[in-house]
Amino acid sequence: MRPVRISAPASPLVTLEDLRQQVRAGTAEEDALLEAYERAAVDWMDGYSGRLGRCILAQTWAMTVPFGSGPALFTLPFPDCRDLTVERPDGADGWEEFDAEIQQDGESASVSGLPSDATGYRLKFVAGWSDPSEVPNNLKQAVRFIVTHWSENRSAVISNGTPSAMPFAVEAMISPLIHVFPV
Repeated sequence: MRPVRISAPASPLVTLEDLRQQVRAGTAEEDALLEAYERAAVDWMDGYSGRLGRCILAQTWAMTVPFGSGPALFTLPFPDCRDLTVERPDGADGWEEFDAEIQQDGESASVSGLPSDATGYRLKFVAGWSDPSEVPNNLKQAVRFIVTHWSENRSAVISNGTPSAMPFAVEAMISPLIHVFPV
């Protein structure tokens, strides 16, 4: 069961003003490009398939609920899932909350109270820090470094004959925050 993102974070992780200072941009001419680099840097790290394997800023995700006779047991895909609900199709191309019992225990959840023929149900949850001020500074600095790297090197970078995709400091800054999926 691969999770699907339902709604993206509401705000950028690093402000445009911070990015301007980081790359020493004196004019607003490159604002759209800096914002695009910031979104791309966060996307590279964020979510289920991102480098971190976790959500950075609060966003809503859903996973299909398997059906059967007993409770459905889920391994939650992120380390900080909250606000778990079960939804079912509402018959009008939307979703409605279904009254099921959800027990969360760390990185797993159990859903019970579904009909034995429950199809089309999904577990919906929020993951990620609620506000950019809560995100660890090393993660925000890694985004600044990536934006600077991409701003200064708009094509492949070769240093001493070796291709360089990303500054080494980025990996050093994000490695403590990488979520390894439980087995």
